[in-house]
Amino acid sequence: MITSRDVIKVSARFDGYLENTHRDRHMQV
Repeated sequence: MITSRDVIKVSARFDGYLENTHRDRHMQV
């Protein structure tokens, strides 16, 4: 069973992943 807490944790981690990849891509350029 997935709780709302797990969903928030995963979504926050995914947002951090997108932010990190965007930051790395910006640094490369």
